[in-house]
Amino acid sequence: FAEAADRLERLAEAMAAEPPQRQAEVLGQAANAWLAAGYAERAARIATLAVRLDPGGVEYYVDRAIAQAQMGRVREARRDLDLALELAPERADILALRASAKRRMGEGPGALADVERALRLMPDQPEALLERGHLRREAGDRLGARADWRRLIRLMPGSPAAEEAARALEALDLWLDRPEPQPTPQRR
Repeated sequence: FAEAADRLERLAEAMAAEPPQRQAEVLGQAANAWLAAGYAERAARIATLAVRLDPGGVEYYVDRAIAQAQMGRVREARRDLDLALELAPERADILALRASAKRRMGEGPGALADVERALRLMPDQPEALLERGHLRREAGDRLGARADWRRLIRLMPGSPAAEEAARALEALDLWLDRPEPQPTPQRR
């Protein structure tokens, strides 16, 4: 992936005479390749170049948001997702990503609103199901969380979202299997 990303960057440089949107497309592909290679910071820089060349390119904001989130810059990721949703307000996948950012920022009600809207637009959107499971677990609705994660695993077996849901289910089961704490006897 890193080699492909490097080649795509060089190709974009060689396309200086091309329309900016064409250059941005190639840079967007390079940003994705850098993400796949595990170079989030480089992906964010390249996605920023793509945004400058084509400010209407929704995917470049999403790519940059994913890179920002991987670097722990959740507020910056949220800003990019807000911009992407201004350009494409009916994208369930972007709503699910923003819900994740909001949850990580402690904005549970806003995150739930985004995830519910995403699921109205696309009832089987995997990241939205994953995120709603996390939100339900945090709210104490373990049965609801379990239902969302199991549904996701059934719908998209082997996908990264399903793998994360399986890990979350395992952690939930471990938590549920814990013995209840017993009250400490009072000494008199």
